[in-house]
Amino acid sequence: MQSRRTGFLIPLIVAVGSVAAQSPATAPRQLTLTQALQLAKANSPTYRQAEAAADPAAAAVRAADWARLPTISASAGVGYTGSRSSSFGGGFTFAASSPTISSSYRLSANWNLGTRTFLTPSIARASERATDENIAAASVSLVSDVTSQYLTALRTAAVVQVAVQQLARDSQFLALTQARQQFGQANLIDVLAAQTTLASAQVQLLQSAQSATQAKIDLVRKIGLPTDVDVDAIALTEPFPLVQPNFDLQSLLTT
Repeated sequence: MQSRRTGFLIPLIVAVGSVAAQSPATAPRQLTLTQALQLAKANSPTYRQAEAAADPAAAAVRAADWARLPTISASAGVGYTGSRSSSFGGGFTFAASSPTISSSYRLSANWNLGTRTFLTPSIARASERATDENIAAASVSLVSDVTSQYLTALRTAAVVQVAVQQLARDSQFLALTQARQQFGQANLIDVLAAQTTLASAQVQLLQSAQSATQAKIDLVRKIGLPTDVDVDAIALTEPFPLVQPNFDLQSLLTT
């Protein structure tokens, strides 16, 4: 009995381990805006609920169209009656009836005409158009929300880069000020001012990094990824090329 339990538990443990290894959703290492919108449409409950109403609306239109058509019913039947005979004394037999086969057919049509029959398809089509508009509105809202959050995450990441550069400049300026103090070209007040500027740059970097992380967390939440993913490992790689605008002064003045 013990060997049976062991033989049963080993495959069970292996199966549970494989499921546990596959269950966590993996976030993409590189995330473009197009991928973010696709994930958002696939995972957004509001958008999926709006899309789910499309099939019932189309089915209601088809049902309303079929209801305007006449109903035709047909039936058929077949009957069989065997032969019967009567016997009398003296060897006489009298045939009462011969076998017969009978059949019956019935065809009927019913066409229900009324105001409701002709108005229902129009109402169903209007409801279908309203459903399509709701889906389009949900799509526009989702695209706008995700795009805005994606741009916010890019902006905060750019602010972090600026803060890193500012910290490097302030560190160099502090080192330069301390060197000047050694040669008598700067005093203690200049050094303290440089240290204060460096500390402010460090605080600014920490705040910028926190804002960038929070922006990525909000983006991950909006596109439906698990909140426990490593957001720092996700790189936003949507290319936004800079294009030089070509303006015509005359056309700008006329418009």
